[in-house]
Amino acid sequence: MWAIFQVDQDAPISLRALQPKGSPARLRTRNLSFNAADFPDIADRKQAFSDHAIKLNNLGYNIYVVMNPV
Repeated sequence: MWAIFQVDQDAPISLRALQPKGSPARLRTRNLSFNAADFPDIADRKQAFSDHAIKLNNLGYNIYVVMNPV
């Protein structure tokens, strides 16, 4: 995914997790931000994003990333 768009050193990465339409589970919409204050190293920020995205996907969420600079 990181080959699709660049993340600047100080830019946050935003993750959106939505319940799939018609899903029997009751999943709350999740909006998570991974920012430089919490993850000063960009590689750590990307890894935290990936770890959370995989975890939420495995719970049944559809995962989206904001590709425009925040």
